[in-house]
Amino acid sequence: MAGKGKTREEAARMAGASAQAIRDSAQRIWLAGLGAFEHARTEGPRVFDALVAQGRTLGARAAGAADEALRSLLELNENLRDLAERGQRRGAASRKTRPAATKRKARPAAAAKRKVRAAAKRTAAKAKRKAGTARRKARA
Repeated sequence: MAGKGKTREEAARMAGASAQAIRDSAQRIWLAGLGAFEHARTEGPRVFDALVAQGRTLGARAAGAADEALRSLLELNENLRDLAERGQRRGAASRKTRPAATKRKARPAAAAKRKVRAAAKRTAAKAKRKAGTARRKARA
């Protein structure tokens, strides 16, 4: 029986110590919050101005990256149009030069379209990767 009493006393002592540690921790958290509030009140305007300056810098970099991505897409669009026009001209020229008996049914145009689509997919994927890289750089 004596062993059980000591165990209970130890448990009660440990519980009291744990409760005190929790009270101390809560008090420190409260004081830290008060200190943070005072710091924000006194240093707030200066910190705010510094954050605005950093935001301007980041915004300018993001806008530059967006402009770069837009230029890349416009260039891609122009290249695709040129490629499509050349494909159409080639298809029309090949149909005109062939004798009527050896004409194929729209196969050159279909092949040209496939080539244009494949080129468009490659260049679009490249532009997408470039834009993603630009966004990541802007965030950094």
